[in-house]
Amino acid sequence: MIAMLAALAGCTGGQGTREAQVLADLEAQHAALANRVDQLGRGVEELQGFVHDLSGAVASLARRSGTDESSRRKAAELSRRLVDLSGRLAGLELRGASTLKVKVLSGDGSIDSARNLARRLVGKGYAVEQVDFAPSREVRSSVVFYNKGFESAAEEMVRALGGGMVIKPLRWSSVYDLIVVTGER
Repeated sequence: MIAMLAALAGCTGGQGTREAQVLADLEAQHAALANRVDQLGRGVEELQGFVHDLSGAVASLARRSGTDESSRRKAAELSRRLVDLSGRLAGLELRGASTLKVKVLSGDGSIDSARNLARRLVGKGYAVEQVDFAPSREVRSSVVFYNKGFESAAEEMVRALGGGMVIKPLRWSSVYDLIVVTGER
């Protein structure tokens, strides 16, 4: 990638084809990286499910009446480690959320709705970069628009907010990965 950036920096007007190829390569690498990040996110979710299942099994073992003191102590230590692991996995999820470029827009005519949603998102680990009005102030349902490669991030955001939002791809160029527009509902 560094070689491509160096090549791009050295391009002159006569090397337009090479510049286009370098840009295309960078775009392909970005898409591959976004796909890998999505895969890692799904991996974190799988691990969280596994930790949850193990925690249940450990708790069940600790509650058994026939379990000796040594086994109960080991179960308690394992339970503590699983809680620690679960916290570390949650931290990975939040770090992923905080790296997204997010903008929140009011589509219902009230800037307060956008500010309130932005506060909720920040509380869930998202870094909201801008809050403003949407071009239309008569949006019926709240929408999460996602840029290319960020569909799963949009789905995760909607899950984090409790659902009830429409998810759509961005149909215009934007520096933001996700744009959330508040609606009347």
